[in-house]
Amino acid sequence: MGLESSPVSQILIEESVIGWKEFELEVMRDLKDNVVIICSIENLDPMGVHTGDSITVRPCQTLSDKEYQLMRDASIKVIRGDRRRYRRLEYSVCP
Repeated sequence: MGLESSPVSQILIEESVIGWKEFELEVMRDLKDNVVIICSIENLDPMGVHTGDSITVRPCQTLSDKEYQLMRDASIKVIRGDRRRYRRLEYSVCP
């Protein structure tokens, strides 16, 4: 039904993120490649609310240590693979 209705014979199937938690890490790197996590941010509004419109708290209140370490490690990999020295990286966690 969907393919027949599509003018380009394509459909997009997405997974719902209702109920997921959204977090951000601010990360900075110096010229010697040292990386520091400046802060963690937790969005209190549901997933899908624009970050600029969302109520946030710093530091994160409901993030487990294991989840934080996974995000921290991923953030370090991202910033080291980028030319920029500062990034705010957004993550979502399925509860």
